Amino acid sequence: MGSPGPFKDLPPAAGGRHGSAAAHQRRILARALDLLIYTAFAWAVPPVGAALGLLYVLVADAIWVGQSPGKRLFGVTVLRVPSGTGGTLWTSVMRNLPMAVALVMPVIPIASWLLFPLLGLPLLVLETRLTAWGALGRRLGDFLGDTYVADVWRAPPVTRAEVTAESPPPPPAPVPPAAEA
Repeated sequence: MGSPGPFKDLPPAAGGRHGSAAAHQRRILARALDLLIYTAFAWAVPPVGAALGLLYVLVADAIWVGQSPGKRLFGVTVLRVPSGTGGTLWTSVMRNLPMAVALVMPVIPIASWLLFPLLGLPLLVLETRLTAWGALGRRLGDFLGDTYVADVWRAPPVTRAEVTAESPPPPPAPVPPAAEA
C-alpha cells in the first residue's frame, strides 16, 4: 500500500503517521551515520574540515540519486514530489539546508554560545519531531526541497510515470497471406 493523497501512487513513507516504525528507525540511523561522516570531516582537517563536512551534509542525498551513504545502507531514499523520481543535487541542498544551518551555528566565533542553544538546537528538535508527527514524516527540509523519504526495502522507488503509464498497444494482428490462384 502506498502513501495517502498526492503520494498514493508512490512508495510508502519512511516515517510519519502513515509510514512504518521500522523504516522511521532506519531513517534516523541513516541520519546518524551521515552526521558521523560530517564529524569525521570536521575532525580530520580542523581548519577546513567543518566546511567540507557542511558541503557533505548539503550534497549527501545526491550521491546516489536520492540516497546518502546512510540512506543507502539503511534502505531509505529521497523522492521528489509529486513525480516520485530520485532526488537531485538541488533537492539535496534545499532539503538539507536547515540541518546545515543548525550545524554551522556551533562554529561561529563569539556568537555560537548563544546562537546554537536558541536557534540551532530547537531547529534540530523540530526537524526530528516532524519526521514522527507529520503524516508522511516530512520535515522542514522536505518541504523546502519538495521531497519525502521513502522506504526502499518495502517498495523500490518508481516514478509516477511508471505507475500511471498505460500499457503499450498490442501488436497488429498478422495479415493472412494472399490466396494463390
